[in-house]
Amino acid sequence: MNRPPWPGRITFTYTRIIAGGAALTVAAMAILIGAWGRESPRSASLPFVEPTGYRSTGPAVPVPIVTTTGPAPIAVRTRSGSRPLPVARGTQPSARPAPSPAPTTAPPPRLDTRISLAAVPSEGVPLLLRHRDFRLRLDPVSARSDALSRADATFVLRRGLADPECFSLESVNYPGLFVRHRNFRILLTRPDGAADATFCTEQGGSAAAGGLLLRSVNFPDRRIAAHGDELSLAAVPASGAQLFRMTSPAAP
Repeated sequence: MNRPPWPGRITFTYTRIIAGGAALTVAAMAILIGAWGRESPRSASLPFVEPTGYRSTGPAVPVPIVTTTGPAPIAVRTRSGSRPLPVARGTQPSARPAPSPAPTTAPPPRLDTRISLAAVPSEGVPLLLRHRDFRLRLDPVSARSDALSRADATFVLRRGLADPECFSLESVNYPGLFVRHRNFRILLTRPDGAADATFCTEQGGSAAAGGLLLRSVNFPDRRIAAHGDELSLAAVPASGAQLFRMTSPAAP
């Protein structure tokens, strides 16, 4: 009669199987650990090369980040190096323009000399103060005009007959006759009334134009004004009066 396997044999067999499996596990782990500890052939064949021009002398230092609220200072090169120019905050004022030169005015003509009076402004042939039929008017007169027109537009500058601070105008081709007002019309007659033939000058218009206003000495609120080509003594403001400029004589 056969007996069943002894329990002790079964237990011994299981123990041998378990011990063998553990040994295999330990061997496999040793192989893997050894493989991880070795460098790969590719990495072992490439030596480390330090970048050119750089050599580390200590631990890395963090670079601070600077936040600016305006433009960076501009470096100006000097003999000793560069120095930053201070930057002014806010809007800088624009450069002050250079002052324009003061306008120059020609000196007034001397008394007892010949002059002509040109209207300001005038384009092309200048409009000159002249007499025609003993009435004063503005006509275009130039060096090409006839001799009579040029003589009618030429006067001798005299000291004021009624006021030495003002002046009077004597005709060149009719000596003894003066420019005067009568009934507020500007005529060429004998100076029966000295005050009627005396005029004072006032600066008018822009300084560049150099215009002169002719004001009556005995009617201070009236100035010579133009109505077309005719002239009269009118109670007008300076802006409404006729501007003149003393020029060289039209007639020699």
